[in-house]
Amino acid sequence: MTTAGEWMFVLALVAPPLAVVLALLAMGISAFVHILRPVETRAHAHASAMPAFGPLYEQPVFVDVALAEEPEIVFNAGTHTEATSMPWADFSASVRPIVGRFAHPPHDHVGEFRLSYRE
Repeated sequence: MTTAGEWMFVLALVAPPLAVVLALLAMGISAFVHILRPVETRAHAHASAMPAFGPLYEQPVFVDVALAEEPEIVFNAGTHTEATSMPWADFSASVRPIVGRFAHPPHDHVGEFRLSYRE
């Protein structure tokens, strides 16, 4: 496992438009969870565009069940402008991710103040 001090680096993959709920992910791995800033990333990829192949970087990969239910997975190919896809069965066989429920739709911070275009 890759560590820096007491930190363990992991990848968490979710289906769009879901967002990672850090508390749920932390419970799933029994650890404190912190999102890396771009200067903290180690991979040879743009910040937040790291490919989903965690084992290449000695990192466990966590996948939300909503994404695991899809027949195909699409993920960044190391940049923000390039992506690659592969069947879920091939991805799961090669990466061996840990599947769990740790994502929810993002909160609507506008709520009742949202105006429709009809008003």
